[in-house]
Amino acid sequence: MEKLGIVIPDILGVGDKVQFSHIPENFYKNHGIKLIDVSHCWTLDKNPYIERGVKPDQVIDLWKLSWDSGTYLSRAELMNSVLKFPKIYCRSPRLYFNEEPKHVIQNKICLHSQGISSKSIFSHKIIEKIKERYSNYNIVQIGGKGDVDCGVNDSRGLNMWDTVKEISTSAIFIGVNSGMMNIANCYPHINKKLIIDLASGQFNENLNKFNPLSPNHHLFGWVDYGWQYYNDTDLDIGCTYSYNKI
Repeated sequence: MEKLGIVIPDILGVGDKVQFSHIPENFYKNHGIKLIDVSHCWTLDKNPYIERGVKPDQVIDLWKLSWDSGTYLSRAELMNSVLKFPKIYCRSPRLYFNEEPKHVIQNKICLHSQGISSKSIFSHKIIEKIKERYSNYNIVQIGGKGDVDCGVNDSRGLNMWDTVKEISTSAIFIGVNSGMMNIANCYPHINKKLIIDLASGQFNENLNKFNPLSPNHHLFGWVDYGWQYYNDTDLDIGCTYSYNKI
């Protein structure tokens, strides 16, 4: 089989890069060959199923593949509709870092309050509700330096791998649609809670129709069935809970 190189363009956002990280493992376990990381993407730095510094016979830009739109049980299953792996060995993105249970701090929560592309942002009422309900936890905020300040332990502005460390050592992640959300998705052990911010204007359809990995809305092609969903109102809507129950 020819040597196959993959490109994950540097211009992509964090979440866009993270989403492809399961592909090398699924490729190797199906074909016994490591993919070549031509673009030296940071999300593959610790991936044992890729090679670097090797000349490929063919190069594929993963971003340019025509991904199918349909209803799937995981992001990997969606991608497999194009890649045609006989079996899916890894159903979620994976960074191969801090995956052992010994790294998890059981009373630690990671907060991410603001998404760049989604424009989602924690309101004051959401921040205060989280602090009230988790007052006995060590709450750490990650993200950009300019993100809305939650008034908890501040780890905003870290480099990517230090941010991954903060997320991966947490027992709970609470956030919005963002790259940090996609990093949390790499860790099945984390209790993941996503707040759907209706005020952002990103959600332009009836929330009653929401379901994970729905082809009907951009956001819901990213998150899947391993999450708990909340909205920023006082109502339980569809499969989401009110933020009051977070």
